[in-house]
Amino acid sequence: MDRSEQLSLRPLGPGTESPVDPMSGMRVGPATPASVIARAPSSDLVERARHVLQSGPTSSAALVASVCHMSSLPEAVAEHMAMTLLREYPGFSRTADGAWTLAEPAAPAYVTPPPEPLLSELEFAVVDVETTGGRPDSGDRVTEIAVVQVRNGMVDEVFETLVNPERSIPPFITRLTRISWEMVRDQRTFHHICDE
Repeated sequence: MDRSEQLSLRPLGPGTESPVDPMSGMRVGPATPASVIARAPSSDLVERARHVLQSGPTSSAALVASVCHMSSLPEAVAEHMAMTLLREYPGFSRTADGAWTLAEPAAPAYVTPPPEPLLSELEFAVVDVETTGGRPDSGDRVTEIAVVQVRNGMVDEVFETLVNPERSIPPFITRLTRISWEMVRDQRTFHHICDE
């Protein structure tokens, strides 16, 4: 096959009309070279057009003049060139007066989260623990456990017990919690209570 056959234009197909540019009234893309891919993913010209349009809407003549470094093009030719260059790229759009502009990005879809249940509709437990201090790795132990179970906004069940920490309670903790060694020495240890 010689070069002229490779570049021969093939029609779009039987009964297929090429699209008409709404601004210029010219047919665009009436045929595609047999050995040429219709549109590359992007090109330097498209990137230049994007750069030019960052400053705002621009006519086809001004856009083609900036992007292609061509001046004094007839409006219809500039329109055809701009349409051919940008029509397949969704990042470009036209204003009501026909100027080219960068398309507005689609607004993210706002999804309303499902309503949060009311606290009065939930079942939960409130747990309070008193200890001989704040350092369990230094031997501090539990002196009191209280659990309140709440259902439908109402106190359903209460569990409260003192616990023998199997060690003395520092005076500062007794002043803070009002739990003394005398109160817990005869109570069960945590090991005997934890399964309740």
